[in-house]
Amino acid sequence: MRKITCLSLFLLLLNIFSYSQDYIISGKITGTDNTPLQGVSISVTGTKSQTLSDANGMYSISVPNNATELMFTYVNTRSVTEK
Repeated sequence: MRKITCLSLFLLLLNIFSYSQDYIISGKITGTDNTPLQGVSISVTGTKSQTLSDANGMYSISVPNNATELMFTYVNTRSVTEK
């Protein structure tokens, strides 16, 4: 499950010093066999901002500048929160 969030974590850390109010994090979620995962729920911890990955595993979410965690949830798996 860690491989799923590596790109997202990198993008979150890359944008952490942004001066805008909100920024967009986007990425691709794949399984351990590198196939895209559709329907993964991505949410910003502590906000109502959330989205789902599409059929190609792609997602894009608006994140407030003060956010520090994204939560990734997939059916029949445990949730993963990344800072």
